[in-house]
Amino acid sequence: MKSVTIYKFTNEDIEFLKKDLPDNPCITCSDKYSCCECPEGNQYNKAISPYVDKNIYEIARNIKMYKEILATFYDAREKVKRQFDRFPKEIQNILIEQDMIIKEA
Repeated sequence: MKSVTIYKFTNEDIEFLKKDLPDNPCITCSDKYSCCECPEGNQYNKAISPYVDKNIYEIARNIKMYKEILATFYDAREKVKRQFDRFPKEIQNILIEQDMIIKEA
């Protein structure tokens, strides 16, 4: 058996998903296991309530995570390129022969 999920988004859903979801302050909170209803947490819950009400919160979180991973990837890619450029040509050639370079898309 195969399960298929079908998503149908309204234009309003798409507009919400284009916006950046705020950072969740509870992730770094020292009291995350015994919530004290702090102002930051309350503000976050208020900010995400339209996403929750529209049933798009999980997708918005996944988009946020994707963007964070992509930013980390691009940062690492730039570091690799800078390091590669520091090597003498002979070492660069060794890395190229070993297919240890970043290929342009």
